[in-house]
Amino acid sequence: MPQDDPNDKRDQAFLAMAGDKRVSDLGAKRRIARLAMERLDQRQRREAREAAIREKAEMLKQVDEEVKQHKERALQEQHEKELEKQAVEQKKEMELKQKQTSYSRSRETIEKIKKNPILKLRAIHTLQSDLDDTVQNDQLSQTKIAIAAQNKKPTATYQLADNGGGFGRGLLIFMFVILILAGGGLGGYLYWLKRQPTITPVVSTTVPSLIFAEGYKEIDSTKFLPIDLPAQFTNLPAVTNTSGEIITNFNFIKPILATDGKTTIKTTLNFANWLAYSQSAMPTDMARFVHAYMIGVYQGPNQQSPFMVLKIDPYYENIFQIFLNNEGGYVRNLFRNLDGEDVASTTANQKFADYLLKNINTRALKDSTGNVKLVYSFFDRSTLVITKSADALYRLNIVYNTKSQVPTGR
Repeated sequence: MPQDDPNDKRDQAFLAMAGDKRVSDLGAKRRIARLAMERLDQRQRREAREAAIREKAEMLKQVDEEVKQHKERALQEQHEKELEKQAVEQKKEMELKQKQTSYSRSRETIEKIKKNPILKLRAIHTLQSDLDDTVQNDQLSQTKIAIAAQNKKPTATYQLADNGGGFGRGLLIFMFVILILAGGGLGGYLYWLKRQPTITPVVSTTVPSLIFAEGYKEIDSTKFLPIDLPAQFTNLPAVTNTSGEIITNFNFIKPILATDGKTTIKTTLNFANWLAYSQSAMPTDMARFVHAYMIGVYQGPNQQSPFMVLKIDPYYENIFQIFLNNEGGYVRNLFRNLDGEDVASTTANQKFADYLLKNINTRALKDSTGNVKLVYSFFDRSTLVITKSADALYRLNIVYNTKSQVPTGR
C-alpha cells in the first residue's frame, strides 16, 4: 500500500502553522494540520465515519419528508371527506327545500280553490250530507222530511194466505219436481258418457319446415339428454337421391298427460322450452324475439352439418343488436349440443369476421388453420340461419329462396 510522503505532510503543517494567507481561521488551520499529519488508515476511518454520518442525515431527511407527505395526504383526505359531507348535507337541504316549496305551492293552490266559488270543493254526496245541506239551506226541519218520506211509501200491503197447510204442500211438490229433473239429468249424462268413443293417444303431426326438408325425424325430449343429440343427428339414413344432398327436419316433442288422466298428447317444444332443454345460456329476451324455429341436418357429399333457423320478424334490429354485443358467446350457446365437436377449444383465440362465402354475406368463425367452424347469415330481415359448413349454408339458401313453406310457428 503506498504511503504519504512525510516531507509533504511537514510542509503542509508548516504552512498551516506559519500563517498561510489562504487560511485565516485558527480552528481551520489546526484541522488542516491534523489532516496533513494523519495516516492513511486514519483518513479512511474518518471518511467512513463522515460517510455514515451523511447517510444517516440523508435517511433522517427522507423520513422527515415521508412524514410530511403522509401528514399532507391525511389532511387532504380529511378535507375531501369534509367536502363530501358538506355536499351530502347540501343535497339533503336542497331536497328538503324542494319538498317544502312543493308543499307550500300545493297549500296555496288548495287555498285558491277554496276561495274561488267556481272551483269550490264539495264533499262526496251521501244521504246524510244531502239531508244536512237541505236542512241548512232550505230551512226544512228533519221532522217534515221524515213525514214526506213516509208519505212516499206504498200503501198496499200483502199477506200470505194460510189455507190449512197449503204452503207446506207446495214446498213438497216443488222439491219432488227438482228431484225428478236432477235424476233425469244424471241419467242423460251417464248415457252420453257410454256413447262416447274410446280415446286413443294423439300422434303429433309433422311440423312444417321453415326451410323445405325432404326428411323428418321426431325426438322425445324426455328420453334423450342434450349431450345425446349429436348421435341422433348422425344416425340418419344414407342419401339415396340423385343430388346426393338431403335436408332433415327434427321435431322436438314432450309427451304430456291429458285431463282424462289416460291420454298421452305429444306437444312440440317452443323456442323458450328448447333453450331450457338444450341448456343454452341465452338472454331471456332471445325467446321473446323468436316466434318460430327449426333444427335440422344437412347431408351432403361426405359431410353432415346440423343447422338452426330462427324466425325473428319483426325483431331483426333487436336480434342484430344482441348478436353485435357478444356474437361469439351467443352463437356458440345456440349451437351448443347440436354438434359433438368442441368448437370453443379449437377457436379459443378466434373471433367472428365478415366473409363472402359462396356469394353469401356471412359472419364466420374459423380456426387457426382457416377452416370454418361456425357461420351464420341473415337470409332476410325475418330469417337467421346458423350452421357449421359453408356448403350447408349455400344449399339452405338455395332451398329457402325456392321451396320455403309458410311456418305455423313452434
